[in-house]
Amino acid sequence: MKAFQTSKVYLTIILLLNFVYLSFIGFQLQSGNSCFAPGRTSTISRSLSRQAESITTSDLSENRTRNSLTDSEQKIWVFTDDNLEKIYFYNRLLKKEHSFNKANLKTFRDKLFGVLGDDFNNYLVVHRGNTANNSQLQYNGSKKLRFNVTDKVYRRLPHNFTVKEYRRCSVVGNSGAILQSRCGQDIDKADFVYRCNAAPIRPFVKDAGEKTNITSFNPSILGKRYHRLTHNDSLTLFLRDMKEYYGIVWASCFSFQAYTTECIQVLCNYTNTENQFVLAHPDHFLRVERFWRSQGFKKRLTSGFYLATAALSHCSEVHLYGFWPFTHKSGSTFEQLSYHYYDNLSYNTASSKGPHGMMTEFAILVQFHLRGILKLHAGEC
Repeated sequence: MKAFQTSKVYLTIILLLNFVYLSFIGFQLQSGNSCFAPGRTSTISRSLSRQAESITTSDLSENRTRNSLTDSEQKIWVFTDDNLEKIYFYNRLLKKEHSFNKANLKTFRDKLFGVLGDDFNNYLVVHRGNTANNSQLQYNGSKKLRFNVTDKVYRRLPHNFTVKEYRRCSVVGNSGAILQSRCGQDIDKADFVYRCNAAPIRPFVKDAGEKTNITSFNPSILGKRYHRLTHNDSLTLFLRDMKEYYGIVWASCFSFQAYTTECIQVLCNYTNTENQFVLAHPDHFLRVERFWRSQGFKKRLTSGFYLATAALSHCSEVHLYGFWPFTHKSGSTFEQLSYHYYDNLSYNTASSKGPHGMMTEFAILVQFHLRGILKLHAGEC
């Protein structure tokens, strides 16, 4: 019994250490508090601590046994990898009963628009209503650089673009965790669907759905898949592949200068009728980045986290799929995952040297899930 009690306390401490950073970035929903509260234990952090202790105690009291990847005869949980330990506890948190909380969403939106400005959603797309002919656009990655909006480019811009309010929105990330999730129908139930970085749809409809309204497009894809449009058939192949999307293909051409020329070439030669190719306004990203920096998050935002924030600005219920920053699957099997659901790239996001902070982003999204601001789907639907 003494050994059992010692193990229980030890695992509780380990769990709390895994979440200790939440004490520094805990989301504050009370009026007058910033979203991040460095140096203070937040309401959500205390809530996580209580839930952590409850989870650990209940599992040990039931004498459940599992090794990191296979069952064993041990009387306590043993993990050979720190990420597997995090996966287990995150999975337990996300399995708790969920309900949307309109009051918490409103409080978050008030804070969001307090930094972004009431005209934020007018800057999702570069259009003639927010961009003058012969004006300049500031790159949001290479901030010292400017792009000159020539008459040729201006004539290809839409006259206007309106972001409407929707009841239910899906944001589909590209984690390999979405495979075998059977979330396709659930995703397509939404009134509006965001997709990240032109991920292929047709072979993965059962798991990732097929409905599209906004498909983000990283112009580096023009280099990786289409030889920077230098081959005779490159543009033709690109246009063919884009036909599987509907709504708008939303290209972030003004993050960095590397692919701007190719991006504008696409804009001026886009003939698809299934969708519209538009330019993401760099100020839209800059405002979202400014908000999260004001809350203490300094890393460059991933596409998924950025789009999740955008969705929260105009959707009553935001559902996230394919957001999973770990090398192994949630649930009891801990199967190894590919980086994307549509390729076999190895998963290497744990390095702190990269530009993104996926683990911190995920921790924030879990907190939002627990407060009913959004719903984070992990595992099967």
